[in-house]
Amino acid sequence: MDATTTLALASGGFGLLGVVIGVVGTTGMQMLLDGRRERREGERAKVLVTGELLQDQRIMQALALIKHWPNTDPDAMLPTSAWRENRSRLAGHLDEDTFNALVMIYSILEIDRSHFVMASERPLEMSDSTAELLEKNANDIAELRRSMGARGSWPDYSEEEKKALREPAAMTATKKAGSA
Repeated sequence: MDATTTLALASGGFGLLGVVIGVVGTTGMQMLLDGRRERREGERAKVLVTGELLQDQRIMQALALIKHWPNTDPDAMLPTSAWRENRSRLAGHLDEDTFNALVMIYSILEIDRSHFVMASERPLEMSDSTAELLEKNANDIAELRRSMGARGSWPDYSEEEKKALREPAAMTATKKAGSA
């Protein structure tokens, strides 16, 4: 083998080595970036769902206090859109027990949302046992949010807030009794 052939083979070998290194490096970098993107999307999904659960928790606490199902849009009162849009992302980012707890909570929320639909047909009062169950469910939501790493704590309603929430319901009950 003469020097020209050896030089051509060495150049080809270095070129091939460069291509292999480039492919491996690019693929590795892409995998790293995809992993980071998936983690960010999973964290974003957790923030969206825990925020939605916070709203649901506070609404359920208020409903338990006033003991009345208002005639309103269920999506406005007990939203579930963040869960519906992000549950597949969360499945890979939460342990199975936490994910199953989320499924159970959102199943309960769907049942509670049906009360708003029924209230649209006629006023729907709430029994004491239902109010207690709503309060328990709100506490379960708070615990689930904490287990998912939600930041911030939200205290129970103050006595002033409870009084303000009860007053409209009490006034409605008084008006009904007076007109009967």
